[in-house]
Amino acid sequence: MMTLGQKIRRCIEQKLDEGFKQFIIYPLGDTGMQVKEILNTMYGIQESYIIDNHRSKYNLRIKNLAFLDSINCADYCLLLSCTNPKIYEELKADASRYF
Repeated sequence: MMTLGQKIRRCIEQKLDEGFKQFIIYPLGDTGMQVKEILNTMYGIQESYIIDNHRSKYNLRIKNLAFLDSINCADYCLLLSCTNPKIYEELKADASRYF
């Protein structure tokens, strides 16, 4: 069985192999922080944006989901960083309006 870190690395490498160079992390919970750490440290890639409706209230560099209206989402790969199946489906549905 793969660890969460292994799954994250596999996902990032698959997207890099597909040609993606710009990434958005959504949301920034514990899993999102792990995605950010792996993306930044292991692959030397700084995410383009972090999306998190709650944390955007406290950090101006973190955007809320509506921010995606202001960019061309086709230029980015969204890394949906959630391991809770119930929340994941809701987040996926919310993000699918943009991607």
